[in-house]
Amino acid sequence: MRVRQSNTMEYKITERKKEIKVKIFNIKLISKERKGTEAYIQLIERVFKNWPRIDVGSHRAIEFMRTIKDKDILLYYGQIIKYTILDDENWYNRKTNQLQSYEIDDDMYPNSVECKFFFLPEIHRFCYIDKNEFSDKQMEHFLRSSFQTAINESEELKIDIEVSLDAINEILSADIVSRLEIDVSYTNNDLTEDYEMFVDDDLKDTGVSSLHLVANSRKKSTLDLLKSKLLKGYLMLSRKNGSATATIKNGKKPRKKIITKDHPNRLSLQVDKEFMEHDVYTQMIQRYKSKKNE
Repeated sequence: MRVRQSNTMEYKITERKKEIKVKIFNIKLISKERKGTEAYIQLIERVFKNWPRIDVGSHRAIEFMRTIKDKDILLYYGQIIKYTILDDENWYNRKTNQLQSYEIDDDMYPNSVECKFFFLPEIHRFCYIDKNEFSDKQMEHFLRSSFQTAINESEELKIDIEVSLDAINEILSADIVSRLEIDVSYTNNDLTEDYEMFVDDDLKDTGVSSLHLVANSRKKSTLDLLKSKLLKGYLMLSRKNGSATATIKNGKKPRKKIITKDHPNRLSLQVDKEFMEHDVYTQMIQRYKSKKNE
């Protein structure tokens, strides 16, 4: 918090500021029937209408608890909730020392925890405030299953969690990279660096929706990623549009496998407590929106 200033108004405004950490999923609709921002508006509104409850394992489920469409900006936000699903059968009665049935109210679920989410159709990003109770795998399964209910038979979905740049840099800076495996799909005109744009445009121009690439080094050698515009471009593109797995070695340390999806990015955003949704929207748009989207 900033030191108290003589100007009372400035102090009060500073008091409202806080930092949040969000994880980000890139949700891409591959369709010949619809595209652009309007397609993602239709998609999210269909998801909300379907209101799916998704089983994420261990008798736990996730669903949208509260959904809001902002009146001033193109943003959907609200809460998702995770809870436990209990069965009516085989309850243990300690008093009688017997198993018995126990009728549970169909609308009541214990061990619930909420999480705030934001969806921006313009950049097809779903982000949520990071909470330990919501694992990356559970969230990916929830989103994939939920959005799957809203697409047509001829359409396809690509959903990727954005990974940490540190994981990518660890691969690029390794002494030895003996194997690199990349799964990547093209962007929907995201803001990209030159080397990412090179491979992204190549995927689009050749009609490829997704690509699986495996590169192995020669014996006692390494993949020189910094010299390869192709490999570096695909690796960087996979940060927000896929995933990568690399086998690396540094000095006398043992070989190490890096799976980028195991290292999700936790983006820090500075927000005003009273205008959180608008602050999230502004910072996300600045970060991801390319002029091609306009």
